[in-house]
Amino acid sequence: MTSATTKNAQQQLAASTAVLANLDAQTDEEHGDLTHWRYLCTRKGMLRTLIDATEALAEAHQAAGCAASALAVGELTQHYEHEYALTARAALITKSALVHHAGRNLPQQPTESDR
Repeated sequence: MTSATTKNAQQQLAASTAVLANLDAQTDEEHGDLTHWRYLCTRKGMLRTLIDATEALAEAHQAAGCAASALAVGELTQHYEHEYALTARAALITKSALVHHAGRNLPQQPTESDR
C-alpha cells in the first residue's frame, strides 16, 4: 500500500468520525424510546464503519512500515469496538423496553424510510 492508500484511509476515518460526532450532537433522549432506539441503531452502524476504517488505516500503516502508527490506530479500533458493544447493548435494552411497554414487535433495524 502506498501513502495515497494511507491518506485515503485517513480521509475515510475523518469523514466517518465527523458524521458520528454530528449524529451524537443532534441526539436528544427526551424524544422517547423509539427515537432513541433509532439513534442507537444508526450509531451502531456508524461505529461499524469506523471500525472498518480504522482497520483499513492500520493495515495501510503496517504496509508502509509504520508499526507504531499501526499500533496506535489498532488501539483506536479497540475503542470503537468497545463503543459498538455498549451501543448494541443499549439498543437491545431499549428495544426490549419498547416491546414490553408497547406490546408490539419492532423491526430488527430501522429502515431507511424510518431514519
